[in-house]
Amino acid sequence: MESDPPIPAIEPYSTTAEGKSPVAAVLLEVLPGVVQVFGLGSIYAGNVKGGLMLMISYWVASLVNLVLMAFGIGFISYPLTWLTFMIIGPLAALSKLRDVEAADQSGDPAHSVDQAG
Repeated sequence: MESDPPIPAIEPYSTTAEGKSPVAAVLLEVLPGVVQVFGLGSIYAGNVKGGLMLMISYWVASLVNLVLMAFGIGFISYPLTWLTFMIIGPLAALSKLRDVEAADQSGDPAHSVDQAG
């Protein structure tokens, strides 16, 4: 009696050459972004400097918006700032993953991952 050949595993989503998932990168930007933490998806994608810049720039913008609330302007600019970062964060993470994948396909190790941070 012969046994059936093993069924190949089906991956639920694609990954980059580095093995990092674009879905995970976006979720790491969007889910923490709901509680106003941005940049984790970029850090996951290998862009540590960019991720830290997103975090710090959002905190600075939030402080400016808190001051502007005394003049009434912050009540409009604060949600717009949050929405802007909710759009820019995932796009930055996906852009880094695409750059890494393109560098891996071209065989250029100098542009694959930001090792220094």
